[in-house]
Amino acid sequence: MARNSFIFAVSLLLLLNGFTFCLYTKDKFALLAIKTNIIDHSGILSNNWSAISNASICTWIGVSCDLNNQYVTALNLSSMGLAGTVTPAIGNLSSLTLLDISYNNFSGSVPEELSHLHHLQYLRLSNNSFTGTIPASLGNLTKLETLNLRSNQLTGSVPGAIFNISSLRTINLMANNLFGSLPVDICSHYVPKLETIYLSLNHFEGKIPPSLFKCKELQHLALSVNEFSGSISVEIGNLTMLKDLWLGYNNLEGCHADVWFTQE
Repeated sequence: MARNSFIFAVSLLLLLNGFTFCLYTKDKFALLAIKTNIIDHSGILSNNWSAISNASICTWIGVSCDLNNQYVTALNLSSMGLAGTVTPAIGNLSSLTLLDISYNNFSGSVPEELSHLHHLQYLRLSNNSFTGTIPASLGNLTKLETLNLRSNQLTGSVPGAIFNISSLRTINLMANNLFGSLPVDICSHYVPKLETIYLSLNHFEGKIPPSLFKCKELQHLALSVNEFSGSISVEIGNLTMLKDLWLGYNNLEGCHADVWFTQE
């Protein structure tokens, strides 16, 4: 009996080690595939991310791993002067909780494969040159807390599925070419933790839905420089946590049509 238990324990350990090795290998292949689509004039990645190096991928620039260095949990390539496109292989980094490639010059579309990153909490693609629409499949990222797509060239409307992510705290879509109206029930049921909504410098239209003012945790609201119309609901007074409000340069009615304030 003891011998059988020992054999089972050893077999389980070997199985777990094999699974961990597969995860590590899969992440390495994914990173190398991502690298092939990156234009890296400064050589930051080309001299560091190497298929033939014996160094752990957890020591590669911009890569962070779990405590046991078994799989990649964060990829931070922000402000590295990179260009190119983001390959679908990004979706193979299945344990990723943070992806930050902001302040570069990436172009092309936002890959649908990002929706495979079910552990992702922070997605920062701001200040690049992404085009096309926002994938509705991002609504599958049920652990997402920050979505920052600011300052790109994205078009189309914002998928309603984005506002169904109950874990979201920050939505920043400023300075794109987005249009359409906001969901009528934007804060009625789905995003109770939302603290920041930045939608300024787009082409959003229609009325500002009164349900927006049911986001009780909202601290920062920027809707300025759009094409919103109608009046501002008195329910805005329900936002007792609000610190910043930007509604100017729309087509709003009434004496508060260009209202803004910032509270220190």
